[in-house]
Formats: sequence, structure tokens, C-alpha cells
Amino acid sequence: MEKDHGRNSHWFDVLHGQAFQGLPVNQDDGSRVYVVTVDTTAKYHWIQDRWPRLVAFNKEMNAV
Repeated sequence: MEKDHGRNSHWFDVLHGQAFQGLPVNQDDGSRVYVVTVDTTAKYHWIQDRWPRLVAFNKEMNAV
């Protein structure tokens, strides 16, 4: 889900076999995930100029 500049929600499907790309970080004060973003396609640029990068997920990948 992305919110546009007017704070309206827009939902997008994530296809089977895809996942958000991110970097999990553990520090003394807790954990967080930095999400990799890419430029939005021209079709959706009016909603946001960047959004999360989707990558192919396969069974060999291990969740941390």
C-alpha cells in the first residue's frame, strides 16, 4: 500500500514468488528494516516517485 500526496491509500498486489528487498539491522536500541526503493514507473508516478523494490523469491532463500 502506498499513500499519495493527499494521504489517500492505493493498494497493489505482490505476485506469488515476489518479496520486498530490504536490509535487517539489529542495534542496541532495537531492530529495523531498511527497504530498498526504486523509481516508480510513469504509470504510477502521480502516487509516489519511489516505492519498494520487488525481487523474485525462491525456496533456496532463507528468511532471517
